[in-house]
Amino acid sequence: LLRPARQRNNILAIFPGAGGGAQKRWQAEKFADVAKTLTAEKLVSEVLILGNEADLSCCNKLYELLSEDCNVRDLCAQTTISELCDILSGCCLTLANDSGGAHISVACKTPVIVISGMWQYGRFYPNLYCDGLVSVSDEQRFCQSCNSSRPLCCVSPAPCIADIDEAEILKQA
Repeated sequence: LLRPARQRNNILAIFPGAGGGAQKRWQAEKFADVAKTLTAEKLVSEVLILGNEADLSCCNKLYELLSEDCNVRDLCAQTTISELCDILSGCCLTLANDSGGAHISVACKTPVIVISGMWQYGRFYPNLYCDGLVSVSDEQRFCQSCNSSRPLCCVSPAPCIADIDEAEILKQA
């Protein structure tokens, strides 16, 4: 069910976790660099870190990286789905790995930058039926079939995630 969009604030939501684990997670340091730049350029006034109980470690790490430089709140594992929808409906942008948070942001009509690897590109993202959804992938690299939902390589993060540059995310933002 798509929720109607409400007035957007200069709040950035970040979902540093990913369904499928560490192989699918962009590095917390890179999320932090993007958030710090958007804050320094006055494009966002607050950063919210979101996720579920499985994401506590990566959310805590991101909070530590941002706490001195940004107005940041760590709400990981502290919201119901309904509360999360209300929060996301007021955000100007979501940055997310491939996660439930990315999909919920789309349902809330919040613009989303989804950081996904080659195993997802074209399968779920980009989704042309959802306004504001952007998928960032290294389209030149082929890791495995788009019919898979997680990388087969045993590296965390997968190279097609690790190699995504912060400058590309900032350009999309």
